[in-house]
Amino acid sequence: MVTKELLDYIKLEMSGGKSFEIVKNTLLQNGWNNFDTEEARRLLGISLTDSTILKEVPPPPSPATLNQPSVPNLQTTQVFSAPTTTTLTPNKKKKGYKILIISLIIITLILAAGTAYAYYSGYFISLEKISSEAYKSIQSSTSSSFDTTISVELPTLNKTANSPLDFLSSEMLGKNLSLSAVGSYDIANPESYKLDTKLSLNAGTFSGEIEFRLKDHIVYAILSKAPNISFIPILSEYTNKWFSFPLNSTTASDATSSFDPVSSLPFMSMIGLDKNTFNKLSQEQKDYMLDLTKNASFIKITKKLGVEKINEVPSYHFIFDLDRVGIKNYLINIENYLHSSGKNDSLLSSFKTKEVQDGLDKITYFTGEAWIGRNDHRPYKISISFDVSKVISESDVIKINIISIFKDWDKPIEVVAPTEVNTFESMVGGMMEESKLKSEDSIIKNYMTQALIEIKIFYTKNKNNYKGLCTSAESKLIQGRVSDKKGFACKVTTSAYAISAILSDKSYWCIDSSGYNNSTTKPITTTSCQK
Repeated sequence: MVTKELLDYIKLEMSGGKSFEIVKNTLLQNGWNNFDTEEARRLLGISLTDSTILKEVPPPPSPATLNQPSVPNLQTTQVFSAPTTTTLTPNKKKKGYKILIISLIIITLILAAGTAYAYYSGYFISLEKISSEAYKSIQSSTSSSFDTTISVELPTLNKTANSPLDFLSSEMLGKNLSLSAVGSYDIANPESYKLDTKLSLNAGTFSGEIEFRLKDHIVYAILSKAPNISFIPILSEYTNKWFSFPLNSTTASDATSSFDPVSSLPFMSMIGLDKNTFNKLSQEQKDYMLDLTKNASFIKITKKLGVEKINEVPSYHFIFDLDRVGIKNYLINIENYLHSSGKNDSLLSSFKTKEVQDGLDKITYFTGEAWIGRNDHRPYKISISFDVSKVISESDVIKINIISIFKDWDKPIEVVAPTEVNTFESMVGGMMEESKLKSEDSIIKNYMTQALIEIKIFYTKNKNNYKGLCTSAESKLIQGRVSDKKGFACKVTTSAYAISAILSDKSYWCIDSSGYNNSTTKPITTTSCQK
């Protein structure tokens, strides 16, 4: 450290005719370091080739001020005396160097650890780069397992609004709906795609579960839990039964083609491009639209979080939002390209994305989170939540939350085909036949109910007497409406009657003069239904 005493000493020694180099050597021998002596030379304005002091400095302190002997005598001056000044001890100088080296090592270790942590936590990684690489990795992947849950909170709608969501917001479904898909797929072998997926739906008192398997171009399905739907009562009769139907090569290829959501028709339909319009494009035009889509900005990073493990896989954790400007620019670019490409085509030239842009404005409170593998840059968890407002009225809001968890990327899967299987044709045929029979049963029940009134009219016209009912025109009309001769029975006396007709399940529907109008297990033998 350059002190006032050091500067005064150098000035005093040089004023006596000594060169700076001589004074410097004396200082170095007494423990001062080269840096301090050179800094003192610079402050005093001493040139390297001249011993003259170039700058004016304050006169040296008087002996009385320093309270010490004359400064030139280094051996007796307290400030510069090696024996009494700790800063002049050579051993202390060496110890200072050691401390400096240790400090540098510690700082280097801290910097290395900080750099490693920054790399590990993804501090220098952008979501845009990671998401792009994640998309490419999904395209190149051949298999994965997934667990996706979609939760929907529906608004309470006015039933008189005649809304298309009236059914969804009914008492049967309630306000909360949850749809989950758990399974895995394997498309490594184009000749034998594999899929094993279970879909579950829960909505109030309405719930159902169905499982799909795909192997060797055959789809297997089982309804493990049938929803209780009053207008489709026969569903419960097909639970826990495997059904199958084959896929032809074209259907299988379309249904299980390699995952490319950007260039697929379902994705294009989301932006308002229907199948007819999409098929009018040449392959070159489709490729150009694919490039527009790949280069578009759909999301933007809002926050980087630390690395977390998802299924034991270290993953970068990001929070992102919709890039609304980027999405709208993309939609406008698609629209302009189709207009310029299809000037002579009515479908292409009339294509508009305004409806999609308006729908984007209805999405509010969007929050997205992504966990992408630190090593393989594959998605391991995606969480999205948002509100959709103004669906029915200005105040209605639908809340949607989607969570998808992935694992076992590029690991082969095995799908076991069920042993006891019914064909899909037999199921459809059985459902249609059963539906037909149940429809006929409903007709019989309705006609029998109407017959009660017609028989009362007959009874009044016949002077309060049922005699002749079974051979009357009314009876023949009822018989013609409800059943054949083998399943129709009529018993009558002057004061009572009973009529029955057979149903599809071999039970009977019966009415009698007491007002009974219900099913029985046996045909009538008297003028009273056997209850």
